[in-house]
Amino acid sequence: MAPLDTFTAPIRNDGNGWDFHIYYRLEDQADFAKALYERVKTEFPSLKLFLDVFTPAEFGAFLSWIALNRGPLSVLAHPHTTPGNDVEDHLVHGIWCGDKVPLIREALEPRH
Repeated sequence: MAPLDTFTAPIRNDGNGWDFHIYYRLEDQADFAKALYERVKTEFPSLKLFLDVFTPAEFGAFLSWIALNRGPLSVLAHPHTTPGNDVEDHLVHGIWCGDKVPLIREALEPRH
């Protein structure tokens, strides 16, 4: 396979390899966030609700676009590696555009 066809291990290739999370303040950024999401749906109709990307080419295209169009919002892109590895995927392997938003580690830990 060509390098742009698959993600580097251990990033999953059997589903969405990366997620993008857009963070905003309700009091003064909600309208911008809603407008941005509408633009995402127009520009990238294949992306689902959680802005999942499935190929390295899609990742590169969306990361480039969101970096230039996110405005004042913060965006976290994180890979999906092994199941149950959400803490490391978000907190260690995550990539931020804009200000880093503190994440709640406990919310990412596996539930028993």
